[in-house]
Amino acid sequence: MNELRTKPNNGQLRTISEKFKPFVEILLKKTSITADQVSFAGLGFVIGGAALKTISEYFGKDASLIAFASMFLGVNCDWVDGMVAKIRESSSNKGAMNDLMVDRWEELFLAASRVAMASLRKDSIGVVSAVICGLTGVDPSLIRAKIEALTGEYPSEMGISPAALLGSRAPRAANGIINTSWPELFRIPILNTYSQSVLDLISGVANFKLARERNIIYHNLLESGSDFSKGDCNTKELGQMKVEALTKFKVFNSLAIGLLGVAGLAYSLRHAP
Repeated sequence: MNELRTKPNNGQLRTISEKFKPFVEILLKKTSITADQVSFAGLGFVIGGAALKTISEYFGKDASLIAFASMFLGVNCDWVDGMVAKIRESSSNKGAMNDLMVDRWEELFLAASRVAMASLRKDSIGVVSAVICGLTGVDPSLIRAKIEALTGEYPSEMGISPAALLGSRAPRAANGIINTSWPELFRIPILNTYSQSVLDLISGVANFKLARERNIIYHNLLESGSDFSKGDCNTKELGQMKVEALTKFKVFNSLAIGLLGVAGLAYSLRHAP
């Protein structure tokens, strides 16, 4: 079972974030802010940045830098909230669930923003690519939660293959905010589309690859006949909570992104030059 860990491993970003711990500790001494407040503030910054970028595109203005700054700040609240919970010793399953679902809502709004912007520029390929990225983003987390609920242990965050690495949280977040801020970094004349299409398609394939790797691990564990009764009970309980929440969210996410994609594709095709 070398693919699993007894503690979550969120990659090098968590190690880097430890260097900022003294600054967070100073902030906490001066305020009464909680981990959940940091999480929801981050969600607000991401939604605000994505909305600003989309609206500015509609009116033909450029708000890329401001939108990027807002979304970058929001996404980075993801590690700050965990550090706040750790310092205040307020870690809980409820807080972990809030953190998980905030990440998923951020990805939903970022993908929705790119679908909308692609339709505004009449880029049908961009619409389809953003939809693919948005639809596949939940699966890696859902299958990871199933493994946690079964074993009480954690699969690797980064995946096994290089392709799956791009489907882990940090690359997904980076793609989300950069691709939403600057969807037209370069143009692909042959296909009459832009960089957003390529990057979203790569991210979607990586999501699928990571989900597939984790699904293979999950089914191998099911078929192994191993005794998982000694697995951490709290991890199992939290894993089951994640499975239930993510299963419901996947339905909503699929409907929202799917319907927006259909509308965006219809608009882009109807108004195509």
